[in-house]
Amino acid sequence: MTYSVSVSAATRDEVRAAALKQFDEATRPYPVHQKDQPAFAALLDNFLALVEPKDGFHISVYASGHIAQGLEGEITGISLNMQVSLHAPGV
Repeated sequence: MTYSVSVSAATRDEVRAAALKQFDEATRPYPVHQKDQPAFAALLDNFLALVEPKDGFHISVYASGHIAQGLEGEITGISLNMQVSLHAPGV
């Protein structure tokens, strides 16, 4: 079960809220992703803390992830890739 998130906003709080909302929407059909939501949120918070917002710039978040399950529903693999960047709007 895979997902992807791609959002952009002017502030850390706005982009965080948008990314978490999109994660929830993308993973809603797959309850197993409730298990990796805390890891997604923690990585997002850590990355956002490293980016210094500038007036007139936006923060973008792109993330993708995957959970593999065994025949009995156990998690057999997990990946989470995330990129956070600062850019001029429209770029």
